[in-house]
Amino acid sequence: CAALDPTQFKQDMAALRAKGKIFVLSLGGAEGTITLNTAEDEANFVSSLTTIISDWGFDGLDIDLESGSNLLHGTQIQARLPTALKKIEANMGGDMYLTMAPEHPYVQGGMVAYSGIWGAYIPVIDQVRDTLDLLHVQLYNNGGLANPYMPGAAPEGSVDMMVASVKMLVEGFELADGSFFAPLRDDQVAIGLPSGPSSANSGQAPTQNIIDALDCVTYGSACSTVVPNKLHPNFGGVMTWSINWDRHDGFNFSQPIGDKLTQMNNQ
Repeated sequence: CAALDPTQFKQDMAALRAKGKIFVLSLGGAEGTITLNTAEDEANFVSSLTTIISDWGFDGLDIDLESGSNLLHGTQIQARLPTALKKIEANMGGDMYLTMAPEHPYVQGGMVAYSGIWGAYIPVIDQVRDTLDLLHVQLYNNGGLANPYMPGAAPEGSVDMMVASVKMLVEGFELADGSFFAPLRDDQVAIGLPSGPSSANSGQAPTQNIIDALDCVTYGSACSTVVPNKLHPNFGGVMTWSINWDRHDGFNFSQPIGDKLTQMNNQ
């Protein structure tokens, strides 16, 4: 395909930002890697990303580091990433939109084990929780969700999986090492789902299940087995991978779920 025209891209992004859209630069993905092994790596990371964000007009960053990133317990990247993110935010005048899209073993998986990838995002989240805008854990490609509220794992695509994921994050949960993950605000949490049949190997949720999960978390209705302790009227919503696959599949995700979120915002 033709190369992207930088000037046109910046103009398009500026026009959409003027309409209230938020743009974050996503770091990672299934094959994405970054290097944060030394103080020099960290300084280069901070400098280069500050420049990219400034030059292109991004609002901030999305941290989507997965298996290729070496974000494991005890690694330099786990230790240095929170500090680096705080430095980038300071360079932006203290106003950076920060999101994270970890796979669920890296977060809720800390209940099952607390080594390797299991719960490896927890220390990172804890150190930036005051400035974290949205955590949308990926509920796909990793099987069901082990949780404290039901025997076994909540199946992918189920209302229980979505509600249990949210409940663990907004109510807190005990980690395998005996420590406790403190609750996030409800506006900091969203449900992360694939947009449809083409976008992930597994985890696609029926539209009605997504709507029911949103109603359960926000209004206390349409719940299945897992029920929140209280209502969460400021809940962050739904993240999907991805707008391109959604278009490919005929907008089967964004149309009904977008209508639902619009309706909720207007109530």
